[in-house]
Amino acid sequence: ELLVDSTSYGISDQNGEIIKPTGIEESINQEKIPKQHYLRQNYPNPFNPETKIEYGLSKRSHVKLEIYNLLGQKVLTLIDKEQLPGVYTIKWDGKTDSNKELSSGLYFYRITFDYNNQNKEITRKMILIK
Repeated sequence: ELLVDSTSYGISDQNGEIIKPTGIEESINQEKIPKQHYLRQNYPNPFNPETKIEYGLSKRSHVKLEIYNLLGQKVLTLIDKEQLPGVYTIKWDGKTDSNKELSSGLYFYRITFDYNNQNKEITRKMILIK
């Protein structure tokens, strides 16, 4: 299992400075290659203060994993990069891109897989309770 420092996400501010999000960890298991791409329900759900999101890649893909509020506004980009086949787990602490704590409520997380000139999207619900 490999832990990747959250600074590798490459999120930058208006001045091009890298923003170092806190509370985000990524673990990778490349020994287990799934037969198809998937996104599991976060655990625990409801959650406070953090939750884990697992997804699997059967092929090398560009992956984008984002969190949205009930109004459909993006509050956080967890992943936006090319990844190798394997099973990934992201731990998230309920904070936005700018490190602000989100309030209690229903949120959506959406993953987009881009591989072989195909796009696949999966969206799931999660509840944050303070």
